Amino acid sequence: MFFAESKEFLTASVQHCCALQVTQTNSLPTDFKIYTDYSGWHTQFAKQSNLIGNLSHRQIEMALSNIGLHAIFNPDTYSWDILDIKNRFGVRLQTSTADTPVWEKTSPLAFFNKWIASADDKCMIHAGSLAHGHTGALIVGQGGAGKSGLVIGALKNSLHSAGDDYVALSNKSPYQAHAIYRTVKQDISGLNRLGLPTNLPLNWQKKAVFRPEQLFEQRINDCVPINVILMPRLGGVSTSFRRIDPTIIFKY
Repeated sequence: MFFAESKEFLTASVQHCCALQVTQTNSLPTDFKIYTDYSGWHTQFAKQSNLIGNLSHRQIEMALSNIGLHAIFNPDTYSWDILDIKNRFGVRLQTSTADTPVWEKTSPLAFFNKWIASADDKCMIHAGSLAHGHTGALIVGQGGAGKSGLVIGALKNSLHSAGDDYVALSNKSPYQAHAIYRTVKQDISGLNRLGLPTNLPLNWQKKAVFRPEQLFEQRINDCVPINVILMPRLGGVSTSFRRIDPTIIFKY
């Protein structure tokens, strides 16, 4: 991925977090190119254009979709994410850097990652992943279920993962989880339980966001196999496994 912006604001976060290789040169013409503009010119354009002024943002999204563009509008920040899959070029239009959502620096370019994954016949989902050799599991559950703690603890003990929170799941066999981000997240109490340093910078959720290789040997893999889906439940005296109703999985 080639990433650039009108003011250097997210570049370091994109390089730190994103699994797609980020370059500062335009040497690979087939790579996706994402540009973020913070000038807010699109707000003036919308006001001056009678056509756009008469359309809702949802109608604009649908009109762009009809000509092959992915687009989503964020009403809270009055920003647009737009991606042209055919030409592999995307733009984010914001009114200023101050309007960037608080989660953006630790999960940057989420919609672009989702669209790029979809173009490669994968689905970006909220789940973790673990593997040992040629056998792997998708880890699902709501926030606080223990996905990240499980993944980080397993990585610390030499298992493999393609992510603790979001992965791109292949849509056909052989099923694999592919990395979206190279970082993992954990709060102070979790770091204590895992025997990891607690003096790391914290994000908006009061969680440390770090690359595993910063603290121990393992790193996030490009992909891992998926043979089973696991839904962790905290609070047991010892680890055990039981079958669950498969429809429960779709809640997450």
